Amino acid sequence: MVEREPYTAVYQQRDPATGETLGHARGSYLKFTAHLARLRAAEPHATAERLIELEREAAKATRQPAAYTGVTVSFSKSISVLHTSIRENARRARLAGDQRAEAYWAGREERFQQILHSANRAALEYLQAWAGVTRTGYHGVRVEGQEPGRFEAAGLIVTSWLQGTSRAATHKTTSITRSPASLTRSATASGGPTTP
Repeated sequence: MVEREPYTAVYQQRDPATGETLGHARGSYLKFTAHLARLRAAEPHATAERLIELEREAAKATRQPAAYTGVTVSFSKSISVLHTSIRENARRARLAGDQRAEAYWAGREERFQQILHSANRAALEYLQAWAGVTRTGYHGVRVEGQEPGRFEAAGLIVTSWLQGTSRAATHKTTSITRSPASLTRSATASGGPTTP
């Protein structure tokens, strides 16, 4: 179960434990209206059809700063089918009033969830080891041939939850995904939160 308060805190760029702000504010880019005004000024006699095209161009040119990077761990079809069969056996036992069988399958479901969680944790630890790096300082110019900014090891800030998706209406299949989202902020080894 996803707990609302820590989940919301992370996506508001606050540490769920302390309330401290994580990193700096998201970047601010030229807004859609500013792009559209610039395009319309360049073509003051544009037709209605052309104005629609200019709106599309402005929409494409409008950059949105990302609050997080989404990562989806999709388990293989065999894992999804196994998980579905465990849940279906528990449902059938419950409908039949067989409390012993229902308890058995509920235990299997709980253990299976633990295994999925462990697999997700291993994937996140691998991601931390190989992608847990952030840029700090200014990287826009070189001073005597060297960038004054540096790259530091960083602790990724992550939320993660299990998501079971039934697509039975269209594909007659079920899939299980683990949805960790890495916030675009991290805690650096030198102590400061920054953007990875």
